[in-house]
Amino acid sequence: RQLEQKYTDQYGPVAALKEEIRILETQTIPLLARQTLAQLTLEEADLRSRIAGQASELKAIPERTIEEARQTREVDIAARLYTDLQQRYSTAKLAELSAIPDIAVFDTASVPSRPSSDTASGMFLVAVLASLGLGLGAALLLDHTDRRFRYPEQATRDLGLDIMSGIPTIRNPRNASARLQEASQLVESFRSLSLTVRSAFDGIGPVVLTISSPGPGDGKSFVSANLAMALADGGYRTVVIDGDIRRGALHSVFAPATQTPGLTDFLAGEAVLGEVLRPTSHPGLFLVPCGRRRRNGPELLAGEGMVNLLRDLRQQFDAVICDSAPLGAGIDPFALGVATGAMLIVLRTGETDRKLAQAKLEVLDRMPVRVLGTVLNDIGESPQFKYYYYLEGYGALENAATGDSALI
Repeated sequence: RQLEQKYTDQYGPVAALKEEIRILETQTIPLLARQTLAQLTLEEADLRSRIAGQASELKAIPERTIEEARQTREVDIAARLYTDLQQRYSTAKLAELSAIPDIAVFDTASVPSRPSSDTASGMFLVAVLASLGLGLGAALLLDHTDRRFRYPEQATRDLGLDIMSGIPTIRNPRNASARLQEASQLVESFRSLSLTVRSAFDGIGPVVLTISSPGPGDGKSFVSANLAMALADGGYRTVVIDGDIRRGALHSVFAPATQTPGLTDFLAGEAVLGEVLRPTSHPGLFLVPCGRRRRNGPELLAGEGMVNLLRDLRQQFDAVICDSAPLGAGIDPFALGVATGAMLIVLRTGETDRKLAQAKLEVLDRMPVRVLGTVLNDIGESPQFKYYYYLEGYGALENAATGDSALI
């Protein structure tokens, strides 16, 4: 102010001081005020949070006081219980020490010089009987749960099939006499099967039937080939058809060993009957091989072509044997069974699944197929099959050698 009284506003020091005053008023003082306000705001927020924390702690004091009082009561109760139990224990201990026993030992027992009774033999007998019982129970359990064909009664009683014949097990022994006896048993079994099959048709018309089995490996092709040979040996002009168009191999058994042209080729119209019908090395026996594998083979078997083929073969032959695929393979055996009108089921001992056989026979019951019965294949020498064997020493032999045809 003193400078303003002496000088004008254009005087340098006065102008500088005015500029400093303006900066203080417009910049410095407001900046300091804002900083001070922010600092005070932070301090206020901190104080508020502290006040809130202290308030929550003050509110929790009654609850902690109550919990502390409860725990104090529990400690007091536990202490009183402990004191009471300790007193009872001391009382019981004192009573035990001061009690007078009711029993007194007047004489000690002497050690015997020998046992009063010997239980070793009884225990051994019990162990033997228990072992026998367990073994018998295990055997009965295994026999009950075994699904494979084991006994003739399972074919007649469970499956309702007549037993046409029993084929013995082929062992190929080294002894010449044993081999001769085994061959004689096989020949007689197929002779019996041939006679039974012919009797089933009552001599009316040719023998036309399908041979199948529940699953693979039961020996249906073996039975088909040897039954056809037995029929041919009996004077029947016979043809065997390899109807197993999936895995058939009868062409490798009979000469000539060629698969095509065969059944599927004829049914597909790619061959005539004269091309697929072939004579074999066995007198009176002819073969129709399975032919080329085809995706539509099952449909061909179920078509009219198969019916027409069988009609033509009935006019030329006395016996027509169709070897089919297993019953569990598809519709092939059912189609052939319907076409021929009759079927023979092969069951192999220790191999055939009885549940599968029963299920497939139920399907056959709903079709126009006459089930002639069953052939028990690979029967052993167990007692339940002994009546299906033939007497030793009664084979039909020539003076110098056997007159029987060789079986497959």
